[in-house]
Amino acid sequence: VPAAGGAIVTLHKPEHGHVWYPQALREGQMVLFTLVEPQGQVAEGRSSVGFGADLHVFDRTTGASRMIIEDASNGRVLPDGNLVFVRESDLWAVRFDADRIAVQGTPVRVVQGVRVESGRAVQLAVAANGTLTYVSSGGADANQRGLLWVTRAGQQEALRAPSRDFAGLRLAPGGERAAVQVLDGNQSDIWMSELALGTLTRISATGSGVHPVWSHDGRNVVFSSLIDGRWQLLRRAADGTGAAETLVTFDAGVTRVQATAWLPDDRLLVETRTKETRDDIGLVGDAGDRTWRPLVRTPSSEGGSALSPDRRWLAVL
Repeated sequence: VPAAGGAIVTLHKPEHGHVWYPQALREGQMVLFTLVEPQGQVAEGRSSVGFGADLHVFDRTTGASRMIIEDASNGRVLPDGNLVFVRESDLWAVRFDADRIAVQGTPVRVVQGVRVESGRAVQLAVAANGTLTYVSSGGADANQRGLLWVTRAGQQEALRAPSRDFAGLRLAPGGERAAVQVLDGNQSDIWMSELALGTLTRISATGSGVHPVWSHDGRNVVFSSLIDGRWQLLRRAADGTGAAETLVTFDAGVTRVQATAWLPDDRLLVETRTKETRDDIGLVGDAGDRTWRPLVRTPSSEGGSALSPDRRWLAVL
C-alpha cells in the first residue's frame, strides 16, 4: 500500500501457512518474510520453539518465493550486511549476500534467551541504523502464570492452583471449576481446576488440546485437538473419568476448529477455517448426525461468535 494511502495490492499469498515479519529489500523489489505453519501442524523433526517457521524471500520481478533459512523466525537484514533471526528462542546471525539474496557461511548464536510468547510472537525489533532491542526470556519460569479472581472494582484474589503456562480459561456454569489450556513447549492440553482446592486434573492427553467449552450442566467439556493431521472435536467428563469421545472429525482441509457455545437444543456452535472459505461459523449436533453444517458463511471471515445470556442472539465479528 502507498505510504500516503491508496489501493492495497496483494504481492504474495503462499499455498499454506501465514506470512509474518516482512522486510522490504532492494527498494521493495524483494521481500524477506517468515512463513509460519498453522499452530499444531509442525512437522516431525522441527524444533518445538521454532514452531515450523522458515525464512523466505519473495521476488516481485519474477513472482517467485524461495526458502533461504529453515527453522527460523523474525529475520532482519542489518546495514552491516548481517542477517539476524530467532531460532530456539536465541538470536542468530549470518552473513547475507544482498546481490545474490543468499546467506553465506554458518549462522552464529549472538544472544541467548529472546522472549517468544505462547502465541509465537517474538519480542524483538530492529531500527534502520542496526540498533536491536529485545525482551529477555527471563529463564525457564518466564511463562508461568497464576490464576486470579478479579472483581468489577479491580480487586484481585490469587487462587490456589499451581502456576502453569496458561493460555486460556473457561469457567464452569456454576463458577466453582475452570477448564484451562496449559502450554508445555509446543504441546497444549486441557486441564480442569477445582478453584477452591487449587487442584489440576488433565482432561486431554493429545498434546494439541485447545479451546475448551463447558456443557450446560457442567458435567462435560468439549475441546478441539489435532490428531493425525485432522482436527477433531472431543468430549470428556469434567472430573476426568472415562475416555475422551470423538464427536466429529473434520476434513484435512480444515485448519482451525473452535467450539464456542452450546445452544439450548444441545447443538454446538463451532467455528472453522479453510483456505477456500476462510473463517465460518456452523453447528454440530451433540447426538445423531454430528456433521458440521454452516450457519454463517460468506466470502469474508466470520469469528468471535458469542451467545447472549438468554441464548437467543448470536454476536459475530
